[in-house]
Amino acid sequence: MNKHSFFHIFIIIAMLFSITNSVFAENLLDGSLLDSSPKAEQSQPANPTSAPTPAPVAEANTSSPANNAAVNNTTSSANSDITAKYKFKTGDDKVEALVVKEHSDHETIEVNLDGQAFIMKARMNKPGSRKYKELVGTDEKTLIAEVKIKDNSFKLVDENDKLLWKVKIKEGKAKISDNEENKNPFVIKKSEDKVKVKDKNEKEIARVKYYSDNGKLKLKDMSGKELYISKEFNKLSGAIGVLAINDIPAKLRAVIACELIKQGF
Repeated sequence: MNKHSFFHIFIIIAMLFSITNSVFAENLLDGSLLDSSPKAEQSQPANPTSAPTPAPVAEANTSSPANNAAVNNTTSSANSDITAKYKFKTGDDKVEALVVKEHSDHETIEVNLDGQAFIMKARMNKPGSRKYKELVGTDEKTLIAEVKIKDNSFKLVDENDKLLWKVKIKEGKAKISDNEENKNPFVIKKSEDKVKVKDKNEKEIARVKYYSDNGKLKLKDMSGKELYISKEFNKLSGAIGVLAINDIPAKLRAVIACELIKQGF
């Protein structure tokens, strides 16, 4: 290669180098070399196949009548297993003095006697034995009495197996005493159309009659004053008569009444 050819090649390389520097400088000035992300990607639309944002779920209206009915049905379902119910109201102000509810596996007894208001639950704990316990909330707390049941009789004992009251039923007569020998008993005696309640001295203190015209069972004292009324029996029953025996504590009167009902007295 001669000197002229080498000189021409050098001039061409110098010109190319000058053009390259000029383009680089222009790109540097307009910032295209400083932005590394492609322009097409910046303006790229959202992916049409992406899942849409779910709509907010509407809050349930708990104050609607339908929802309130559901709550009431849930509450009332606690009483859905009641197989029988007996109510005794006072004759004067019609207060529910005793309500006996028979369930499939226990009895609930609501009592409002002698200024005492409480609830008991009765449950068979073994064959021939039923325990009555006072309820505090939903808990079965204090033992009121254990009832030991035999043919034609039952007795109430405390937690130490001490006799409280003994009831012997024979020939339409219930004798209630505080001793094993059944001496000096209170007597509830049924006849065809009435029930007589007698004290330990065999003095009649109250009488029960069933009124078929209005379906009411009434316990009256000897002056004719209505003491207690029930409409659930549809026949003459002596169970209500024990409520007239005030010498028996209210809680134990309620227990005896419940047992007399269960024995169909």
